Amino acid sequence: MAFLCMGLFGGYGWYRWAYLPQYTLSIATGPSELRSVQLPDGSRIDLNTRSTLQVRYYAQRREVLLDQGEAFFQVAPDADRPFTVDSGRSRVRVLGTAFNVRVGSPAMVVQVQQGRVAVRVDRVRSDTEALVMGPGAGVAIDNRTLAYRIVPTSASAVAEWRSGQLYFKQVPLREVARELSRYLGAPVSVDGDALGATTISGLLALREPERFLLALPSLIDARVEQMADGHWHITPL
Repeated sequence: MAFLCMGLFGGYGWYRWAYLPQYTLSIATGPSELRSVQLPDGSRIDLNTRSTLQVRYYAQRREVLLDQGEAFFQVAPDADRPFTVDSGRSRVRVLGTAFNVRVGSPAMVVQVQQGRVAVRVDRVRSDTEALVMGPGAGVAIDNRTLAYRIVPTSASAVAEWRSGQLYFKQVPLREVARELSRYLGAPVSVDGDALGATTISGLLALREPERFLLALPSLIDARVEQMADGHWHITPL
């Protein structure tokens, strides 16, 4: 009987060690809020605005679930505890690196600043090969179909938002409007394909997105109005 009890308690102790998290953390940021978190292993996570994630550290693995938004990861190497970031059905496995993950419609985008990551487009399927990427590499994964496309970038441009600013260089207005919507917390629509294709250059202070939006008429022939329901509308003159 004594041997049986020791076996039971020993089995439970192993289960707790292997399957119950030793460290947990939930983080969320509000509109125009940027936040940095230092983890107990020396890793660091920077969160962009309107982002939520959960951290779970186990004895043999480190797991992050990014529900929404954007985060930049600087991961302390630990060969005995792999570090993964999951979002939807996709998974990023760290091979010693600093990288950025953005979750939104219509795609999840992973960009590598240094080191390497292995991206599994569909982590549920074990028969699919992982995409191994190094500095300046990126991939965009469609949230619905899981189709992906390679989106190379410069390593220096990865997670530019961490500075509190975004620099647009000849970016179509429709894409600028999408970014402004994110930081304003209200939709920004552009009326007309021609206006949406007009390119914009300028510096957006993330804490003052409305100021950038209201300055658009000084850059292009357009009118900016806020509607009664709070959304912003950009129309041609």
